[in-house]
Amino acid sequence: MQSDPYSENHIDGVTEAKVASSNREEVKQRIKAVCLFVRFSNDSNGFKVAAFQDTESQEEFFGVGVMPFLDVDDRVVLDGVWDEHSTYGRQFKVLGLAPHIPRTQQDIISYLSSGSVKWIGPKLAERIVQEFGENSIDVMRNQPEALSKIKGISEKKAAEIAMALRETGAYQDLAQLLTPLGIGTGRVMAIFKIYGTEAISIISHNPYRLASDIDGIGFLTADRIAMHLGIKRKSFDRIAAAIRFVISGMDADGHTYITPDMLFNRLLSVVPDLGTSESEELFFQSSAGYSSDAIEDLYELDSLGLDSSAIEVSDINQSDPENQERIEIDELYRAAVAQLIESKEIAAYTITEEGEFQFIADVFSAKNVRIAALHHLTYEIKTAQRLTDIHHAGRTIRNDVFYNFSDEALYRKIDETSRDTGIILSDEQADALFMALRSRCCVITGGPGTGKTTILSVLVQLFEQQGQKLVLCAPTGRAAKRLLEACNHPAGTIHRLLEVGRSELDGVYMPFARNADNPIDADVFIVDESSMLDVSLTAALLDAIPSKGRIVFIGDKDQLPSVGPGNVLADIIASQVIPCVSLKKIYRQAEKSRIVLSAHNVIAGKGLVFDQTIDSDCMLVSKSGDKEIAEAVTRLYSDILPNRYGIHPVKDVVVLSPTRKSAAGTRDLNLRLQSAYGLPTDKSILSKGFNYRVGDRVMQIRNNYDLSYSFPGGATGMGIFNGELGIVSQIDTEVQKTEVIFDDSRVAVYEYDKIADLEPAYAMTVHKSQGCEFPAVILAVPPGFYRLNYRNLLYTAITRAKKHLFVVSDRKTLADMIANTSQAKRLTSLREFILAYRME
Repeated sequence: MQSDPYSENHIDGVTEAKVASSNREEVKQRIKAVCLFVRFSNDSNGFKVAAFQDTESQEEFFGVGVMPFLDVDDRVVLDGVWDEHSTYGRQFKVLGLAPHIPRTQQDIISYLSSGSVKWIGPKLAERIVQEFGENSIDVMRNQPEALSKIKGISEKKAAEIAMALRETGAYQDLAQLLTPLGIGTGRVMAIFKIYGTEAISIISHNPYRLASDIDGIGFLTADRIAMHLGIKRKSFDRIAAAIRFVISGMDADGHTYITPDMLFNRLLSVVPDLGTSESEELFFQSSAGYSSDAIEDLYELDSLGLDSSAIEVSDINQSDPENQERIEIDELYRAAVAQLIESKEIAAYTITEEGEFQFIADVFSAKNVRIAALHHLTYEIKTAQRLTDIHHAGRTIRNDVFYNFSDEALYRKIDETSRDTGIILSDEQADALFMALRSRCCVITGGPGTGKTTILSVLVQLFEQQGQKLVLCAPTGRAAKRLLEACNHPAGTIHRLLEVGRSELDGVYMPFARNADNPIDADVFIVDESSMLDVSLTAALLDAIPSKGRIVFIGDKDQLPSVGPGNVLADIIASQVIPCVSLKKIYRQAEKSRIVLSAHNVIAGKGLVFDQTIDSDCMLVSKSGDKEIAEAVTRLYSDILPNRYGIHPVKDVVVLSPTRKSAAGTRDLNLRLQSAYGLPTDKSILSKGFNYRVGDRVMQIRNNYDLSYSFPGGATGMGIFNGELGIVSQIDTEVQKTEVIFDDSRVAVYEYDKIADLEPAYAMTVHKSQGCEFPAVILAVPPGFYRLNYRNLLYTAITRAKKHLFVVSDRKTLADMIANTSQAKRLTSLREFILAYRME
């Protein structure tokens, strides 16, 4: 046999299907083999490293892959490819495995005598075959009561033998069903662990359960399986699953509700083959070729050529016989919506002109109906309740630390405190501080250079002078770090403030330990970068504030709204219930910054203020085509900034783009910039088309509350969250693990199946950059992306730069972007809910 490269010292270095492939073309082969021994086994996912002997050539070899029921002496048929691993040498990468079922009586006796089936030895094997002949294996699997009549086999043992054979067979049958449809062996194992031997029965009955039960399988994959299995395209389960998919997809748009017409139109975009007339059928077929990474395109009705009235639900309900299919679809659609409402997966409601909130059972008999995922509705209602409760408390609490100050005395206190710190306040800044001291809940908003940071430091001192315990927090680590530096007071992220745990908010699961029953011990909460707050995080934070606490929201109302659902800051301000001061004056030092002036110009509909000298803080690099822009960005990043300006690319520079697509989009730019930066290529891990290397900047792209981290001093914790930035510090190609050091020095280790939670962050979309500031920003704005190239996005991109802004585009594209104010409107109800609870 070949030497054993999988020595005991290397056992920990083997993980699921992460074998480094050679460059030669992989040719699938089928090998009949017997298992000699199992060197490594991961029971959680079925991955094994095992030694085999080819039963035809007698060659011995190692096989690696998902082989959950493999045991010593098992005779199997392996499907896979030969692979040359850099460490372990030649091995067979197993893509599929099936038991080699013997056919003749003598082969069956040999198979059973080999120990392939527990509890069966040579003598017992002969008795079984003598009784059941060539049907022995089938009887053992499916007729344990008959097997128990064989001398030496009890009913209990017969049942255990049958179960073991069924499990092995059921897994192989499941793999044979799903792997041709593009479902990997790891995912097949995950399905089998949840559904067990009933997997095929469950999937055959309702394959759409996969979308809700199995992590990593969405509606589109489940629908592909369903169509392969012959599920009717006009089935209740399919339409209900598609509605769930549409509702969950609201997160990508930032909506917290949609209308019935929008829901129906989006349903047709997800399952376009529901169209019935010839023209509609052709239209939807032409619209169905959306890509999986462009969910925003899938849900942008303009991109489909539809508006919210293009296909009215009422148009379907015709008695004309030619419209019978449309009537059938409508009935299924209505039934699915009703069932989802009854099961409390979604909720339908209206808000009357008088501000009254009413749940609706029959979506199609009422006007102005809003349909929401139940958790989104709960978050908005609880946010409105807590905001108004905290606000109203300011009218009744007599022991407030500033209650006994007259207005004149309070303004005098503000002036004295600011002068003690060397700050001379303007009238609007003093008014903002006065409001914050008089209110239990308020908002201070303003653009760059208007002094938000300046008054924050004064506000902290004013509260501390009165013995108040303060908490300073922000949605991102970088924003929290800036808050700490500005106020000389500890600050952290909201997620870490709330502490990872488990709780409920009116029956809705929350991943935090802090809540109304376990509030945060503090008097004053100051939240910076509040434009980034989505409705779920806001609801969780407000729920954890003690009854006598107060909260101050700081933010820029002109920034892009949160990545997640909701438009919290804008809705709070628009309600005009919560006190708000808007800072507008640009201060002398900020007036010198072309970055600041450009930001204010853009939001006012004017052009950027460029200076083309080498010392400029705001420069236009005039390029017009996607490829020209990409080449210019690459040269700036890898050559001009480090060599002429002395700016470190990875530490101090970020490239922003409105889009992921095109040569000047983030996907291609990340590949270009990594190559241009010149990181060593000897160690890398491939995930989602990107080879991660030590030194890469990366971003976490989803909340992972279960991922542990550690600090250099030894402290540990749980939870890495969407938008956090870090640097790849170690890569272990043997065990396929990646270590990342985040901006606040936390270190997290990613197993291979978690690396998909990362994406390269040399370049990032403007949306993803919210809450971050960088010494230098390179902004790539390719032409032709009208839906993404709009004024507020440009404003947000500009304000990410602290010292240098390089805009790589052409003047016409920028002028069109500034003129484009058609930012997609978010559908939210928070403003109305605040107004409703104000009246209670």
